Amino acid sequence: MSGTIYDGLIRTVPGVVPSGDGKTAPVAMPRFDRDGDRIAYLHWTELVRRREYRLVATDYASIDGHRLVVHTRWTGVSTDPDAPVGIFETSLFANDDTPHDGWSRKYDAIAAAVSGHADVLDDLRAGRWPA
Repeated sequence: MSGTIYDGLIRTVPGVVPSGDGKTAPVAMPRFDRDGDRIAYLHWTELVRRREYRLVATDYASIDGHRLVVHTRWTGVSTDPDAPVGIFETSLFANDDTPHDGWSRKYDAIAAAVSGHADVLDDLRAGRWPA
């Protein structure tokens, strides 16, 4: 499949008749830019390749002996076909075993993502794991 772009973010829509089981069809998830405007898939592939566009913030924090990376990024992928739902995500990454490694929280807008990133960082630095 050379020349084909596939990002793995495919969902099924009940009631749409495709090939296969006759009940669902694969549908690409809707994409939105950082401003919340709907964009075409090919435009999204261009934006997602640009690190400076994807990255909102990256910081480090230590809690309970664990050193964590707090990373907030734009994904542009929405779970709602008509609105930019959860297109930003803050995640925690650890180098050691902690139940919070991979924890994440999603946001619908850049302002909420920036604020949420700061809140998570403040909580960790105050000795509180995010809920």
